Amino acid sequence: MADSEAHYPIGIPEDDVLLPDIELWSKHMAKAPKAQTEDDCRSSGGSWEKQGMEQEWGCVFRTPDAGKVCSDDSQCSLLCLPDKNSRWGQQSRGVCKNRFELFGCIGGMKEGLPTGVICRD
Repeated sequence: MADSEAHYPIGIPEDDVLLPDIELWSKHMAKAPKAQTEDDCRSSGGSWEKQGMEQEWGCVFRTPDAGKVCSDDSQCSLLCLPDKNSRWGQQSRGVCKNRFELFGCIGGMKEGLPTGVICRD
């Protein structure tokens, strides 16, 4: 699954959709590698690129568990992206996100179920 693709569960969400674990995502992002300059970024193995709607330059690092099969955000360095064939309210698997970034519309996984989606820039 390409990480840049948004994958939303198929079907109409029920009233009891799980909320994304933003607190956990924030804790994971706080532990992510960081670099403030392009030179520091590249020398640390990051990719210097424009990010978000404002297209501001920043450093993005790959996650060490990119593409690992998962069923819960807690199993990943950042979060577990639902499989493209996942359905609301049905057990599914996903893969660990391959980059330390939280731009765009993103949903995770909790105990094998896709969570709702949040959009941020």
